[in-house]
Amino acid sequence: CFAFVIPSQLTSTLTYKNAISLLLKNPPVLLHHKLQAMYYASLAKKRNQTRKLVGMLLKRISLDELRELSTLELGILSISLFQSSVQITDENCLRYFAEKIKADLNNLINNESYIFISFIKCLRYSRYYDDLFKYITDLNDEVFTNMPLLSKIHLAVYFCDARYNDIVFYSLSEISEEIDKSLIPNYIFRLANEDPKFNIITILHSLLSLWILDSKKKEEIISFLTKKNIRVTDVSESFKDESRISLLFSCCNIEGEKFLNGKPHFSITKRQESSITHHVAVRPKFAKVLQYLLHKGHLLDLYNVKFSYPVPCLYIASITALYNSVLISFEVIDEFVCLRNSQHLHGEMKLKLRLLRKLQIPTFIVNLLEQQPTNDVLKRTFEELLHTFPKFKSSSSHD
Repeated sequence: CFAFVIPSQLTSTLTYKNAISLLLKNPPVLLHHKLQAMYYASLAKKRNQTRKLVGMLLKRISLDELRELSTLELGILSISLFQSSVQITDENCLRYFAEKIKADLNNLINNESYIFISFIKCLRYSRYYDDLFKYITDLNDEVFTNMPLLSKIHLAVYFCDARYNDIVFYSLSEISEEIDKSLIPNYIFRLANEDPKFNIITILHSLLSLWILDSKKKEEIISFLTKKNIRVTDVSESFKDESRISLLFSCCNIEGEKFLNGKPHFSITKRQESSITHHVAVRPKFAKVLQYLLHKGHLLDLYNVKFSYPVPCLYIASITALYNSVLISFEVIDEFVCLRNSQHLHGEMKLKLRLLRKLQIPTFIVNLLEQQPTNDVLKRTFEELLHTFPKFKSSSSHD
């Protein structure tokens, strides 16, 4: 009973710790006892001892035993593995999970969405994709339209993790709108304001995600960012945390109401810019465009051509130049800024184009997804763009 009512308190008790130690020395033999032990061990999430127990018991569950479990029990097993950060490495077991989903997908989505989410979380963490994608995307669109919001989110994350092309089976913009209308933003704000022990870094990551989705609750986000709440960022030792939190501050400065009056909300002192050498190494098409404009830019009346990060704290590089003394930006659309095997921009690139518009920096798209940046291709591309330069209209409508 104690475990069901306040599981987070249970894991700090001496009884719980002793039980985990005992189970490690004398692991259960019966299948359902293994399942129970794994679930209660997973309540402690990523503690070394509990992860060790969950991993050990997983190895002692055979494929034949998996077949004995009900759908609900498989869901419990899945969430236990995900919470403990334990991967399934046996391909046969993973295939069985995928077949189980396919066999009962409509029912899982419509009536047992939390079990469906548990399966998806487990498969995502185990990096198993296989033909499950093809099966899901072949379903009727109505299935996805009526899918609960949380199921959509987890399925989208699963597809994005694999950067799978057919993620277009429903619009991410629709998910964005649904999230904004849902209780999710309110839940984040309530958790942030009512539970001071909750990890502020996690809250700030969540707020950045809302901002990237172009949430309509921007002022609520800004109001949460008090000196007390952001002080924790000064002691963060994580490069990723510092980078993303700085990006959140930058978004607030650019899209927050006060920015229009020339009063940015936050001063940003930390910079996490990657070097030019590193960036061009992972973006060869971008490098070719940069080289071309450095040598040929003057023929287009472009001056002071350079590698640049025009959006503060958003480290997807641009090529900027002066045209008639006006700063303009060239955005190279390559594989680096898209979902894998797809022509769809990832979230941060969409955010960048949005912020460039807000900063009123004329932006021109150089789309090289389906062609190589030969001199002939680049010459033709920039000759076409040249006609739009005097208008200074953004071409950033790429989806």
